[in-house]
Amino acid sequence: MKICTMSLCLVLIFVTPNIVRAGDVEENICPRCDDILPASVRLKHLGGQPVRTQDDRSCDPTCVSDSVPAVSVHVTCGKEPLLHRLTAGGSIDFEKIPDLEIRGRIRRTASDVTVAFSDKDAPCTVAIGWNLPDPNAEAKAIALARDVAAALTPAVTVDKPTYEAIVWNADETGDKAKATLEAWDKEKDAVNALLKLAPGFPRQMDDKDRAGLPAGKKRLVFGFCPNLQAKQILEVLDTALPGADWYRVDGRGISASCPTTGKEWEITDKKRKRFGKLELSALVLEPKFGAKDYRQPVTYIYAYLRDSSGRLVDFKNLDARADTVNDDPGCSRKLKLQGNAMVVRSTCKQEVTTPCKIPAKVVQTTRIDVAESKLKVTQSSEKIDGQQCEWPD
Repeated sequence: MKICTMSLCLVLIFVTPNIVRAGDVEENICPRCDDILPASVRLKHLGGQPVRTQDDRSCDPTCVSDSVPAVSVHVTCGKEPLLHRLTAGGSIDFEKIPDLEIRGRIRRTASDVTVAFSDKDAPCTVAIGWNLPDPNAEAKAIALARDVAAALTPAVTVDKPTYEAIVWNADETGDKAKATLEAWDKEKDAVNALLKLAPGFPRQMDDKDRAGLPAGKKRLVFGFCPNLQAKQILEVLDTALPGADWYRVDGRGISASCPTTGKEWEITDKKRKRFGKLELSALVLEPKFGAKDYRQPVTYIYAYLRDSSGRLVDFKNLDARADTVNDDPGCSRKLKLQGNAMVVRSTCKQEVTTPCKIPAKVVQTTRIDVAESKLKVTQSSEKIDGQQCEWPD
């Protein structure tokens, strides 16, 4: 894997640690560049230059220094960082470095020096790239690696857990969040039809309440999720709450309160459409492979209607089921814009056996219209006979 900046291309080769102390690292840990490269380390090795995070939403950050020569530090931590996948064929050009944590190694190219090692006190892997030309690049990169190892454990992985906060309706005054809470009785039913919130949520918060939230704004927080889970929740929640987002925040003193669902699903499709001053959002889900409803002809449909201010006007949700005789109907689903409506069409095989070249099927249609500032849902079903069938005598 390569991570490149304007002046540095860092080849990341990871090595698997032999020693991992169980319980040292929680699954909700994500390292931060300010902890990986604290001010004292930057002053000693990088001339005190600040570092920026190449991807501040990743649990595997790359910390880039604007020093001359350019330096990058990539860290991945976790109980199961899958390091064995990343090592395949990657250590051929690496030489061992004595006494640098677990399997410390160095690799030299025409443009840079890379030092890679695994931290012995926690399952973290580090790769440091030091750009050339620099006659002392090798010694400097190894010295930096030793101080990164000291800084990394245990402060980043044990003492400073992080969570992902799901947020909505941010502004400088907090008026949006306040208005949403005042109208929450209506919003609650619409959100809870899709996901269940933990007790006490949503709640209004700003950056003073929880480090990691962007400064200068107040917003509603819908829960704190373990790292790498917020994005999955938002993939469905942003239909109900347009503009919902997430931030990685200080996790000390809080526990997981991520929205949950009793269903196992996959997203079929989602769309938005404006009707004058109103906006219709529709989300179509289907049972996930292996879920209890996987072999059932069911389609989960959620529709939300909001006005120009973002206020919820109406919503509908239903589990649309096709009328089939087949225990394993093999359904396909589509969401389409059709005139002034959204149409969900589920097509399921009707036959138990398949004697027909064109098998019999059931088409179940759900139409969502906007009429008089309300959602109108109509359903129909059509059974289509098989064609070119060969029946036994």
